[in-house]
Amino acid sequence: MGDSFLTFSYDVRIREGNDWRAVQSFQSRTSALVRANGMIDSKESKAVRVVHVRRRPNDTIKEKIVYEQVIPEQKEKPIAAQSVETAAYCEEPGDIFRLEARTTISKVMSKYFERKLITACELVTDPGHLLVLASDKPLLNQAFTFAGVVQAKARGEDQQARIAALPALFDKVLKQAEEIAEELDPFIEIRDMQGLDAVVEAAGALEEPKSRGMLLAVIGDRLREEGDPSLKVKTLLTLMEGVAPAASEESLQLIDNVLAEMLDSADTLRVLLGRRSDLGEALSTAAAIASGKWQPDRSASDALRLLSEALTKHRFQLSKQALNRWIAKGLDSRAPLTREGQPQERTTFGKVLDGMLGNAGIYGGSISAECLTQRARAALSANPDDQMLEPAIDRLTQLIKEPSAKIGYLLDLAASSIINQGNAVTVLRHVAAAMGNLRTFGDFVPSAADQEEAELVRKLVLAKAPQANLPAEVIQGLEARLNALKPGPPSDAGAKPAARPRPGAQAAGKTAAAGTAEKQEKPKAKGNLRTVKAGDVIYTAADRAEEAYIVRTGAVKIVSPGAAGEETTRTIGPSQVFGELCLAGIAVRKATAIATKDTELFAVPKSVFDKRVKGIAEKDRMMAILLNALLKQLKSDHE
Repeated sequence: MGDSFLTFSYDVRIREGNDWRAVQSFQSRTSALVRANGMIDSKESKAVRVVHVRRRPNDTIKEKIVYEQVIPEQKEKPIAAQSVETAAYCEEPGDIFRLEARTTISKVMSKYFERKLITACELVTDPGHLLVLASDKPLLNQAFTFAGVVQAKARGEDQQARIAALPALFDKVLKQAEEIAEELDPFIEIRDMQGLDAVVEAAGALEEPKSRGMLLAVIGDRLREEGDPSLKVKTLLTLMEGVAPAASEESLQLIDNVLAEMLDSADTLRVLLGRRSDLGEALSTAAAIASGKWQPDRSASDALRLLSEALTKHRFQLSKQALNRWIAKGLDSRAPLTREGQPQERTTFGKVLDGMLGNAGIYGGSISAECLTQRARAALSANPDDQMLEPAIDRLTQLIKEPSAKIGYLLDLAASSIINQGNAVTVLRHVAAAMGNLRTFGDFVPSAADQEEAELVRKLVLAKAPQANLPAEVIQGLEARLNALKPGPPSDAGAKPAARPRPGAQAAGKTAAAGTAEKQEKPKAKGNLRTVKAGDVIYTAADRAEEAYIVRTGAVKIVSPGAAGEETTRTIGPSQVFGELCLAGIAVRKATAIATKDTELFAVPKSVFDKRVKGIAEKDRMMAILLNALLKQLKSDHE
C-alpha cells in the first residue's frame, strides 16, 4: 500500500513571533512527537508543532498539523473530569476502540474535549493528543478515579486496585496509537483517492484490534480538520458523497458508530440544533429527525440537514439510539418544555410525542416510554395537584390513536422501572382495550403502506412482549392474538364504536375506563354464555362491576392487590363463581380476572340477580332475609 510517487516527513517547528520555524525533520511520526514534547517539557520552547509534509513529484506540497502544544502566557483555568454513572470496562488496549468505551471517555472528559475541540475517536487513535493529555496529570488521575470506581462497583472488584490499573492501560493505548499512526499515511491516501469502502477493504488485511483502530484513525484524521462539532458531523457524513461515496454495509456501520459517539455529546447536539426557542422545540426537532419525520426550516444548518437525510435513508440504529437517549434525558429534567404556560405546554408535549411516536410505539424503548410518561404527569395535568401516574398514562394513551403504536408504548412502559404491581393494572386495562377486536392487519396498524410494513410492525411489537412486566397469561394471549392477525383492511368490527363490551371472543376486558371501545363479535352461544381466549383480561381492578360469572369450562386467575402492595392470586375452575361482589352492591372491581385457558362463562347480570332475589322474597320471606343478610355481610367485609 506504499506510494512511490509520494514522500513523507514530519517537521518539528517552533513559534518565533508570528512565524513558525522548522528545527528538525523526522521520517517517523512517533519520533517527531517525542521530540516536540521534550521541547515543551524542558521549556526549550513554549509553542511547538509537528507538521505532516507530503511532497509530490510535481513539487506540490501538502501540509497538515498533526500536533500542537502552546503554553499560554496566562495559565488557563484547570479542567475537571466529570463523574459518570456507568463506565465501559476495558481490559485490553483494543477495548478502547469500542463505542461504549469511547462514549465513557467522552462523558468523563467532556470539558477537556470542549476546550480542545476533539472527539474520543480522534483522541484514542492519535499519539499527539494522548501525549498532550498525559501532560495533565491532575486531570488524568481524576478521570481514572471516576471511571475506576464505577467499573469496580459494576464487577464487585476492589476500587483502589482498579484505579491503579488504569494508568498502565493508558500507556498501552498510547503505544497502540503510535503503532497505528506509523502505518496511517497509506490508508489516508486510499481514503482520499478511492473512498472509505476501499479503506475498509484494505484495513481488513490487518489483525485486530489494529484493523478497527486504523478505521477510526482514518475517520479521526478527517474530523480533526474541523473544530466546530457541527462541522465534524458534516465532514463525517460527506464521506457518503463525492466521487467514491461510502456505500458498503461495513462503511455505513463505521459512520453510524462514530456518529453515535458524537451525538452522545450534549455539546454536539446543542451546536447542531442551534438556537431553539425552548426545550420543547429542541426535543421535538431531535425526535422528528430520529424518526425521519423532520421537515427542515430555513434556519437549519447544512449539518442538521445532512444528519436528517442520513437517518432517513440509512438504518443508523446506533445514532438513532443516541438521539433518543438525549431526548429522554431532556424529558426527564425539570425544565419546562415552554415558557408560555400550561396550555402551550400541552401543545408542545403533543409535538414531542408526535416526533417520538412510530407505528410500533415510542422510539427509544422503555427508557423513552418512562421519561415521556413522567413528563406527561405535568404536561397533561388539569392542575398542579393532578399529577398522579395513572391519570397520566390514561391521558397519554388517549393521544396515541393507532392500536399497534398504543400496544407498543404500553409494552415498553410495562418494562420500565416506574411500573409495579400497584399501577400495572392501569397498563393492563389499556392493553386489553387496545387489543379490542383486532382481526386484520388493517385493524392493528392502519397506517401501514403495505403488507410488508404491517408484518414488520407486528414483529417489532411482539419483540417487546417478553420484557413487559405483565402476567404471563396476558403476554401469551397477546402474542397469540397478534400472530393470528390476517391480511386485509380494517374490519367492520374494528372500525365501528360501540357500548362498553362484555367479555367476548375478541374483546375481553375492555372497559369504559379504558376510553372508546370497538364493537366486538357476538357470543358464540345464546343467552349469557361468554367465550374468552387464554390470556384475555375479563376485567381489571377499578372497572365498573355489572355482572358476576360462573365458570362452565376452562380456568380464570384472580389477581388481588394486598395491603402492602404485594399481590395474591387464586384460580377459579368449572362450577365456581367470581366477580360476585357486584351482586352485593360493590360497583367497582377489587381485583383483576384473567383467563388462563380458553374458557366458557355464564354471566349473571346484577339486574337479573336483583329480580331473582325479589321473586324469592315474595315466595319465601325467611330465605330472602338470610340472603340479604349474607349480601350485606359480603359488602361490609370488602368495603
